[in-house]
Amino acid sequence: VVSASNDGVLARWGMGLPNTTVRWYDRSGKPVGEIPVPAGRYEQVRLSPDGKRLAATRRSAVSASDIWLFDLERPVPSRFTFGPSNNYYPAWSPDGSRIAFASDRFGPEDIFVKSTNGAAEETAVLKGGAMFKEPCSWSSDGKTIVFEQPDPKSSWDLEILAADGGSPPVPFLQAPGLQRLGMVSPDGRWIAYNSDESGRMELFVQSFPVPGAKYQVSSAGSTNGTTRWTRGGKE
Repeated sequence: VVSASNDGVLARWGMGLPNTTVRWYDRSGKPVGEIPVPAGRYEQVRLSPDGKRLAATRRSAVSASDIWLFDLERPVPSRFTFGPSNNYYPAWSPDGSRIAFASDRFGPEDIFVKSTNGAAEETAVLKGGAMFKEPCSWSSDGKTIVFEQPDPKSSWDLEILAADGGSPPVPFLQAPGLQRLGMVSPDGRWIAYNSDESGRMELFVQSFPVPGAKYQVSSAGSTNGTTRWTRGGKE
């Protein structure tokens, strides 16, 4: 987000934060509706597993954001996280009872888990280590979380973390280049992820939770951060 030249000139991201809308699209890409959310900048929109709720990151400043929840039958916003830091990258548990998210409230991004009914405070399940740790998805049994983080040797890897934080994370995919956005299939047998192992970012599917059989899905590039499985796991 920032770069400095040898003579001291500093370049950074623009500071503008235009508002965004949250819309439904059909399979052909045609907009078919808009979700009535309060004016703001929404990012990382995530549907709950049952399709009845929405989690979205609402940015209040360049370095401050929180996660909000919406009931799609009556989209009254409910603030899910609180704090002057970034709280983002929401990932629903398979039963919709919990959300894993990242927060930089203590400096580096750490991973927290919180109940969606608001009955308890969030719990830190991974603290310290890499500067950036971003949850992607859960295993189908709700016991583990797939997250991504940078590695000084291999660039960017996928790791698996116990959802209760009771044990250290273990590597899932460690390879040269970028391995990002690991999305576990609904049946828990596969994981879709983006990798630049071919020279540009493409979408791959590999067996889960043990890496093995691997298939390249895309053939003309993929955009990191946009992969989702259909409900039945066939697409």
